[in-house]
Amino acid sequence: MKVKLASQLLSQSVADALKFCKYNLGLKDFENVDGTVKFIEMFNAGFDILNSRSIRCFENKKAICDDNIEQIIAFTDLMTNYIKGLKVKEKEMFVPILDSNRRTGFFGFIVCLNSALSLYESLIKPKKVDHIKMYRTSQDHLELFFGSVRALGGFNNNPTSRQFQSAYKKLVVHSTNIENFNTGNCIPLENIDILHYSSSDPIKTININTINHNIDSISREENVQEVDSYINDHDYIFTQNITSNFSKEVTIYIAGFVVHKLSSTINCETCLHSLCSNNKELLFNSLIHLKNSGGDKGGLIYPSDDVIIICLQTEKILKSYNFENQKINSLYLQSKVLYHFYNSNIFNSLKSHSSESNSPLSDHVTLLIKSISSTYIKLKVNYNLKSHNETTSLRMWYNKLTLFKGQ
Repeated sequence: MKVKLASQLLSQSVADALKFCKYNLGLKDFENVDGTVKFIEMFNAGFDILNSRSIRCFENKKAICDDNIEQIIAFTDLMTNYIKGLKVKEKEMFVPILDSNRRTGFFGFIVCLNSALSLYESLIKPKKVDHIKMYRTSQDHLELFFGSVRALGGFNNNPTSRQFQSAYKKLVVHSTNIENFNTGNCIPLENIDILHYSSSDPIKTININTINHNIDSISREENVQEVDSYINDHDYIFTQNITSNFSKEVTIYIAGFVVHKLSSTINCETCLHSLCSNNKELLFNSLIHLKNSGGDKGGLIYPSDDVIIICLQTEKILKSYNFENQKINSLYLQSKVLYHFYNSNIFNSLKSHSSESNSPLSDHVTLLIKSISSTYIKLKVNYNLKSHNETTSLRMWYNKLTLFKGQ
C-alpha cells in the first residue's frame, strides 16, 4: 500500500547489496540474482528521472533539460522494450506482463516517462522554461494532503463533504505546509507549499518565504543528504545474532556513516583526520567501495581501521546484551567498550596529540572512543525501535481489507 516502501525496495542500494552478496561474499543463495539486480536497477533509474528535484544533480537525478534529454529518450526506449519483454506466470502459463492482471504499474511507468518527454516538447523546447523538476508534477503532494485531511478526522478516514470542508479550512488557516505523517503512503522529499493563504502581515510572509527559499536552495541544490533520508535509503542495519563476513561488512558500512555524523560535530582537525582511512585500497572489496564505484551516490566515507575495530566491538557487546528485546543502558555499554580498549593501541597516532591536553578528562582518544560507540549504539537502537513501531495494527489491516474489498 505504501509507495515509500516500494521505492526503497527498488533502489540502487538494494541492487548493490545483492551484487555484493554474490560477487564479494560468494553466498550460494544469491547465485541467480542477476535478473533481480537488473530489474531493480532499471526501475530505480526510472524513479530517479521521475523524481528529479535539482538541475545541479548528476545522471538520472538531474532535472529534465536540453543537456540530458537525449539520455532520457534512450532510457525511455530501453525501459519500454524491457517491460514488454517481462513475463509473469498466470494459470500455469507465462504471459507478457502488459497482458496480465498486474499490468497497471508497468503501463504507468511507460506512460509517465513518455509524458515527461511530452512536457519537454511543449515547455523546454519552445524555451518557455529552462528545466522541469519532475518531482513537482508527481501525485505525492495529493497523497500528503489527503493524509492530513484523514488525520484531522481521527479514526474516520472516509470523511463526508462537510467534514472534508471543515478539515480543509483548518489546514488553510492553521498551517502553511502539509504536515508529514509517518503512516502515510509518501515521504515529502522537498518543502513545497501546497496550501496558500493571505497573511495579515505581507512583509512577514515575504521574509519567511525568502528565508525558506535560501535554506532550501542550500540544502537541495547542493544535493546534501539528511541523516533520516540516508538511514531510510540504507537499511543495512542488520539484526541477526551472527558473526560472519556479512556482519563484518555491514558493520564497516555503518562505521562509515558514524564517521559521517561525527565529522559534522567534531572541530578538531587532527581527530577528524584519524577517523578516515588513508589507505582506501584495504577496503577495495568492501560494500562502501562497491557503492562508491557502481552506485549513483558516491562520496561515501571510508572509516579508519581504529573506527572499524571500535564499531565491531560495540556490535559484539550489543548482541551479548540482546538489545533487540530488552531495555539497555547506553552509558553502561559505552563504558564496557571503553574498558575493552583500556591501555590498548587504539588511535596510536593520537597519543602525542592527547598528551597535549591539560586534563585527563579531555583526553581525545577516550572522547573519540566514547563518541564512536555512543553514535553506533544510537543508530542500532533507533533503527530497532523504528522497525518495531512500524508494525501495522489490526485495526488498520482490517480497515484496508474493507476499503479495497473486491479490487
